[in-house]
Amino acid sequence: MRTIEGHTRKVTAVAVFNDSRRVVTGSSDSTLRIWDAETGASVGGPFEPEGLSRGGTFRSLAVSPDDRLIASGGSHGIILWDIERMQVSYDFKPVNSVCFSPDGKRLAGGGESDDQAFIWDTRTCDILENHEQKHIRNNSPAPGVLSVAFSPDGLKLACASSGGYINVRRTDNLRLLFRFNDTLLSRPVQGIVWSPDGQQLVSISYNKLMFWNSSNGHKIGQPSTGHTRYINSLAISSDGSFITTASSDQTVRLWSTKTHQKMGGALNHTVVATCIAISPNAELLASGGNDGQIRVWGVERALSTAMELDSSCDPYFERWMVGRNLYREALSDAEKVIKHNPSSYVGYEMKHEALHTAQRYDEAIEALNIMLSKLDDSPDPQIQQLHWKYVRQSKANDVIRRAVRTGLESAPLRLLDTSTGYLCDRDAQIRIFMKSMEYKELYVSMMHASLHMESIDEAVAKYFSWAMLSHRWENKEPSLRDIWVVHYSHLD
Repeated sequence: MRTIEGHTRKVTAVAVFNDSRRVVTGSSDSTLRIWDAETGASVGGPFEPEGLSRGGTFRSLAVSPDDRLIASGGSHGIILWDIERMQVSYDFKPVNSVCFSPDGKRLAGGGESDDQAFIWDTRTCDILENHEQKHIRNNSPAPGVLSVAFSPDGLKLACASSGGYINVRRTDNLRLLFRFNDTLLSRPVQGIVWSPDGQQLVSISYNKLMFWNSSNGHKIGQPSTGHTRYINSLAISSDGSFITTASSDQTVRLWSTKTHQKMGGALNHTVVATCIAISPNAELLASGGNDGQIRVWGVERALSTAMELDSSCDPYFERWMVGRNLYREALSDAEKVIKHNPSSYVGYEMKHEALHTAQRYDEAIEALNIMLSKLDDSPDPQIQQLHWKYVRQSKANDVIRRAVRTGLESAPLRLLDTSTGYLCDRDAQIRIFMKSMEYKELYVSMMHASLHMESIDEAVAKYFSWAMLSHRWENKEPSLRDIWVVHYSHLD
């Protein structure tokens, strides 16, 4: 573990750049700083927006996918920092939490009260969408939103409420899709994250970690326990294999997303752990504390230490570590081959296989496409002929589209997507599927020329499963024209 010093008051927010080499922190000393994750050296800041009064607190930080922008949220409002041009953009609405959309074009924020949620354009800092509810029952003020998170496909926004519930909203208009309102959520929901496949949401409330089915809001299993005081922050790894939490009990814990069990014992933080983040390569943890220090942990070392403290829990841990080490070694070997001979297809083939194994599908597809271009550009005719072993994305798309259209022949022309609330025609159904994790997994699995149509048909049938429901409209039955583009929550 490396300890970084620089802030004069407690660290309130932390985020890791997508290059996994830099960490950005915000503090109640009203400054924002950037650090080298490996050396602990300051590489940016301290930054303090002009006009921000002393005592202003950074409650949340996020880094854009291209590492160009930092978003901060707090009592001062939201600030977008362009770290290359050293420019800032403001919106003075106080927020508790901020997060970027997967494409980096939008920024979401959760307000201090009135169930407020906002979405900004990251280029102009203009508000695209906003929602607020002034009062709830008995004219009581609506609670604030403590944490926000975009779904991996960017179509939904999860909002964790100080009122003890979770709202999932559409991102195009912030209309409510559904609410998680379990009796166990009697305390504020401090944080929320999506699993990378979009199938689950993970929340923290008091000292418990809770897992939810993101399509219907049903609780998955029992709450995970281990902390003795409030959990202040959580983060999930980019491969979805583990979660980490920071608590007022002065510990950091690691949890398996597969078994929902603790991965070893608690890591001692010596002071209240206020915030936590995981690097995109899942190799570093960065946590902030009440003492103004940042602690950077190597994930592998942290997990080993945790297991030394308590080796009795979660037998899944050892299998996960073996798989993780094999993947890291395979990816490292691939990078060495690419560096040694950048024009060769071999290194990219190795990289594709390693990323596929790790279920990092977007990167696996990118590596495969580079590999195919290397085959085509090779001066050796024998190497050029190797491309017949692989399926290009255009051909894979055609094959999958034909399977989809065949599978949907007996389905209704329009279906309600239960995860988004959209009424989708046939083309919209296919477009949504082509952006899904299920499609990416299917395509990457089709890299070899043997397409296995049976597997494709099975995957398509599972994704496009549908049900016909009856409803008695009496004298108010709408026509097809009435519901052509209507959101299902508006149907009486």
